Amino acid sequence: MTNPPKISIVTPSYNQGEFIEDCIRSVISQKGDFYIDYVIVDGGSTDNSVEVIKKYDALIKEGKWPIQCRGIRYRWVSEKDSGQSDAINKGFSMAEGNIAAWLNSDDFYIQGAFARVVNAFQNDWALAMVYGDGEVVDKSGSVKMQYNAEPLFDLWKLVHLYDFILQPSVFMRPQAFKRAGRLNEKLHYIMDWELWIRLSRFGKIRHLPDRLSCARVYPEAKTQASGFKRWKEIRWCSKKYGHMKWPPVVFTQLFHRPFNVISGGAGGGEKMLFSSIIGLLKKAYYCLIRGNRSGIFSNGCVERTGFLSIPLRDEVATAVIRLKPLCPTLLKYIINNRYPGSILFKSDIATIEVAITAEMKKTDFLHIKFASDKNIEMRALPMTSAERKGSFLIQDISLKMADGSAVRDIGLPEFQK
Repeated sequence: MTNPPKISIVTPSYNQGEFIEDCIRSVISQKGDFYIDYVIVDGGSTDNSVEVIKKYDALIKEGKWPIQCRGIRYRWVSEKDSGQSDAINKGFSMAEGNIAAWLNSDDFYIQGAFARVVNAFQNDWALAMVYGDGEVVDKSGSVKMQYNAEPLFDLWKLVHLYDFILQPSVFMRPQAFKRAGRLNEKLHYIMDWELWIRLSRFGKIRHLPDRLSCARVYPEAKTQASGFKRWKEIRWCSKKYGHMKWPPVVFTQLFHRPFNVISGGAGGGEKMLFSSIIGLLKKAYYCLIRGNRSGIFSNGCVERTGFLSIPLRDEVATAVIRLKPLCPTLLKYIINNRYPGSILFKSDIATIEVAITAEMKKTDFLHIKFASDKNIEMRALPMTSAERKGSFLIQDISLKMADGSAVRDIGLPEFQK
């Protein structure tokens, strides 16, 4: 992107007149060396949403809005659709940018978000998606908490544990979005979560340590009110893309909301009554989900038991994982629950090389479980606290085609060395 990029933002909306003005202003107020292509897809609202949308359309066209970027193209439609996923896909079919995102009408961007995203995409052509940090706000827009996303893109965790990505802080390359197949319109609650998993097959995914957006959370919001319907979609997703019959996400998402209601919603005597029980239940709960960990740290250190997921495409012929021992140990591993192997670590770098079979490619992912017989006597070397918990480091992961050339545009974890 040598010329100033164009950022396409799609906003799906239905009867969100209470919030949509904050949303629109946060998009068209962004400052920097880029163009903004803004598409609002209203589902035929019956409140004041369309009036607000028209208001900013007129301000921009009449030159009354202070544009602080290269230019803004503002478009909108108001018609019935088949749901949020349909509306977003419709908006992206109209989008013309080389960076794209969607922003729900009750969320809003933080000033400077677009400039940070542009810089990231311009520095790496292989990026399919970046995700940043943000803030969770209430109905009035007051900050309830900071949302710090996982610094390491850990696909195993995303599939089997929880969605650690804040949706309004996500920006994508449109071509990767199209290759992944756009949003699944059969999904109504986790269409973003499921998309991140598919996108990993078509480019790198990287965390930006910047606050990019504010996500509004309130009782009437769809995610908060979804209940069992959302859980069923999560169960389907983890079964389709994962390797565990009953992954931790099935339990965490089923019980997470009741825990919040009981521990946070009770007041006075009720809270005192539940406090002793909740402490024990939370310990059992987090023991079950292993503290939301895959056993792999951001520096590549792997605990005694660790899980790694690697995206695949048809052209990938070999996966190579280079490992550095932290102590003498026997490492056993199993791939996709079917292909076992082992390495006796001494002191040198070890390599796991996996020839990708047609059967492996059918699942689109390699899921690897590591289990090490760690020697208690660690080597006498300076170690971080993470390394002291582990038995080896993942030095790097690479994918190769049949001719030996590297496949660089796939969402592998990028360890911080």
